Amino acid sequence: MQQSRATIVSFPPFEVDLLRATVQCNGESRALRRQSFAVLQVLIERRDRVQSVADLVGAVWTSPPSHPDASVTQCIKDIRKALGPDHEWMIKTVTGAGYQFAPEIKVVTQPRGMTTPEAAAPSKADVADEPASMHAVGAAPADPHQPAAEFHARLLTALPLLLAVAALVSVSLLRPTSRETPPSPIAAVSPTTTGSIAPVLEAPLTMLAKPTLAVVARLQRNNPQDPSAGLIEQLATELRRAPKGYSLTLKVPPTEPYGYEPVDQVAHALAVRYVLTTSVTPDERKAVVFQLHENPGGRQIWAYSTDLAQITAEPRIMTRLGREVVTRIRSSENRRPLPAVVAAGHLIIKGRSLLEGERDREMNERAKSLFEQAVALDRTEAQGLLGYARTRVVALANRWEPEGQTATYFEEARQAVDEVIALDPGSFGGHLLRGAIARVAGDSDGAIAAFRHTLTLNANYPLAYAELGRVLIDKEDYAGALASINRAISLSPGDPVSSFWYYWAGIAAGLAGDHRASLDWMQRSRQTNPRYQAVPPWIAIAYEALGERDNAQKVIREHLQAVPHFTAARWVNVHVRRAKRLTPRFEALSAHLVDIGVPKQ
Repeated sequence: MQQSRATIVSFPPFEVDLLRATVQCNGESRALRRQSFAVLQVLIERRDRVQSVADLVGAVWTSPPSHPDASVTQCIKDIRKALGPDHEWMIKTVTGAGYQFAPEIKVVTQPRGMTTPEAAAPSKADVADEPASMHAVGAAPADPHQPAAEFHARLLTALPLLLAVAALVSVSLLRPTSRETPPSPIAAVSPTTTGSIAPVLEAPLTMLAKPTLAVVARLQRNNPQDPSAGLIEQLATELRRAPKGYSLTLKVPPTEPYGYEPVDQVAHALAVRYVLTTSVTPDERKAVVFQLHENPGGRQIWAYSTDLAQITAEPRIMTRLGREVVTRIRSSENRRPLPAVVAAGHLIIKGRSLLEGERDREMNERAKSLFEQAVALDRTEAQGLLGYARTRVVALANRWEPEGQTATYFEEARQAVDEVIALDPGSFGGHLLRGAIARVAGDSDGAIAAFRHTLTLNANYPLAYAELGRVLIDKEDYAGALASINRAISLSPGDPVSSFWYYWAGIAAGLAGDHRASLDWMQRSRQTNPRYQAVPPWIAIAYEALGERDNAQKVIREHLQAVPHFTAARWVNVHVRRAKRLTPRFEALSAHLVDIGVPKQ
């Protein structure tokens, strides 16, 4: 059964925003790490059937995890923990089969006209004047006052397809059959045929080294005031400056004639694999629907709906949409098989996908190897050089580099970034990594200058705000750090690395002496990424500083079991190795750790 795609769904007392990746319970935020949220989203969207571990892994993970059962089980635990003990039943375990989402849901915001992938633009019948929350999923009310002209227009649009199908059927009925020569299973229609008749069987599409995307406004006929074209220009701007991590060819064709043509014909005419459309309903609500289609075939792979007034009031929505589209395309390409001849772009997409979400040493090494191969194939490919540098910076920041290779890693990362900026002086990704290298090397002033320059090139770059906030902590500007990190979170809620942003905000609050705020930030980080072992000591410090010693001791006992070698002195050294000026402050905080049972040395 085809399900309607909702963007915000409600199942009391919870409300889930599928675009922003947020869960709220009676207005209170419940944090989930990105992968756990993605599992929840799949369960909601496929609630009519049980999802096996294989189903969930295939839908969520861009590359299969080492231990699929354990990974999915951890995500289910995370979701049930976020829902709370009274609502664990909402995720039903079906013994021997998998998991299923149990409660009924209502739609708060739903893209109308999406019950079939071929829907290109909503009509008045598809967008209810009443609030969408009044209707259950898949139960959009019909409009009894829909003009007859609209029906005739739809019939005329569909007529060529109907005639083509009828012709094919008649030919197949009249063609003599032969037992000796069965019909070819490859294709019933030539792959070069235009129109919306797809081959019966076609070879699987392989990954593109440089995916292609066209953005097109779906226009209302005889309505010169249709705002769709203006929205496409805004979205195209955000797509151009969205951090991608791979090369994307973007085309913005004129609205005439593409604003009226079927999506698959637009894709064929422009020679693109993906088409992003926008349409605005002519009613008073002016609902805006964005749809991303994959071709050939025009299959819808993502959609988002909001009101025109909301976009006008909150321009950051377009920034988020640009980032979401870029991520969806990369994820779609990453699932495709590699072609016979592999180019640098293919390896870049594979490597960039590995760096999404939770990172560990093994994942970083795999991505590093892919970027090294990409650079060996084409050293003029900026995204390959950026990935090459980024994996080295990640290794240096976490002390994962091989013994004796620290200087080499720094030099290789700097050289790659310099090459990127030589190729494109306006590369905000290059300048961001230049700042990251300076921060890891202990050059706070150089890092701040680089991050601020990055923001002059792209004022909506969330990672630049987050990195700037992190280095402002080293300069003891805690208020500035919190403001910058909060800006990053507002630009990209539910970002794959948001657990680190919450952690940095918790450090800033803790060093500023606001232990309640520090506790709140650290708990959000822990809920988003339970395996990040840097967080529990801060939670224990906050509890102890707030006079909640029992909670502090419980947290630290669990941490000492997970990290037996943990000491207060090592904790201080890790935090001040790039900012010695903070040593007195961290030593004062470490006294709380000693008081609750952490060995001093």
